[in-house]
Amino acid sequence: MTTPWRVALGAVLGGLLAVAGWRILAHGVADARVGEDPAGALHWVSGHPEALRTLAEQQFDAGQRRAAAETAGELLGREPLEGTAWRVLGQVAQAQADPPRAAQAYAKAIELTPRDASARIWLAEQAVAAEDFTGAIDQLDLLLRTHLTAWGTIFDYMAAQAAHPGFRAALVARLAAGPEWRRRFLEHLQHLNPQTGLAPVADAIHGSLQVQGALPRRDFERWIESLLRRGDWPKAYALWSSFLPQGARLTPVYNGDFILRPSGTGFDWRTPATPGVTVEFPSGQGARISFRNRRIDHAGLEQLLLLPPGRYLLQVEMRPDGLRSDRGLQWTLACAGSGQEVASTPPLGARGNESTAFEMPVQVPEECGAQWLRLRNAARVPALQSLSGAVTVTRVAIAPDRSPPPASGEAEVAGIAPGVVN
Repeated sequence: MTTPWRVALGAVLGGLLAVAGWRILAHGVADARVGEDPAGALHWVSGHPEALRTLAEQQFDAGQRRAAAETAGELLGREPLEGTAWRVLGQVAQAQADPPRAAQAYAKAIELTPRDASARIWLAEQAVAAEDFTGAIDQLDLLLRTHLTAWGTIFDYMAAQAAHPGFRAALVARLAAGPEWRRRFLEHLQHLNPQTGLAPVADAIHGSLQVQGALPRRDFERWIESLLRRGDWPKAYALWSSFLPQGARLTPVYNGDFILRPSGTGFDWRTPATPGVTVEFPSGQGARISFRNRRIDHAGLEQLLLLPPGRYLLQVEMRPDGLRSDRGLQWTLACAGSGQEVASTPPLGARGNESTAFEMPVQVPEECGAQWLRLRNAARVPALQSLSGAVTVTRVAIAPDRSPPPASGEAEVAGIAPGVVN
């Protein structure tokens, strides 16, 4: 090849390399500017698909509907299968009060981009407006299956819509079928802020599932706990008591002789986890509580009560087993919600192994709608709260006090011979 040809070929190749280099540079700059400056990115690369997509969304958010529609149209001219462009066109049509055109565009957006949340939400809202509640649930179901991080927002929308009986019926039917988001949705209902005013809706959903036999025991117990958290004690008690085991007796202190194994829910005995404390229920032998020489305040046993205002007698039988402490143990009764303590026994069983039985008058005031009965360390100063050994509680009961009110200054606790409670 002669020298002139070599020079010409070199010039051509050099030009091509320069063009290629420029294109690489332009695309690199455009890609870097797409997110914050899509218009600037389009100056570097005309028709950059991602820049057009971002610009169309920004224009619509800024209220520039015509510009957004034009940009979305340009994007479709270059990328006919771009679902986002159809969604923007649907949003523009929706803003222009053109439902048929919006529905057509949103449906196309869903066809091309099944995960497009905005399109699905619009279709769900349209179905709700048309009272096609099953269709709305279908859209929301698909949305929940593809947008795991947005469940909370979608759940809030579903809970609000469930105030409508028709939507609630369709929702309950879907929940009964066991979708993968069912458990999370029920938990969401159980932790709704009371200020939303949706508590009755949450109760109606749980109640409908219960009637259909589609509310598992664990979800039923969580529902009871949600009622307790918001202070709806009478309703919680009514539901809880309706599902007690066969042969169970409703008494002011439920299962006070520990014949049944405590469930730890509702108005049954609870054993809150406390470091250094172990609670066991040997068959027919009461509640055995062991302490591992740790500083503890709560002694591991409690029950929520629903006592009407009035005078009662608290009766307890318990047996220490090598119990060692500075002050011993005591039973306290406090109002649920406010935490106001209305009664506490003197320290019991600080040392020794002698069985203890005692009876104490208790006054429940008018403003005390429900009460917590708890076994606690009688020492309230942390430095004095070390406990070791064990104690067995064999009986706890509360009965109406029909004796004349005690005169001012009389002792409030009457000691009784071990093993005998009058």
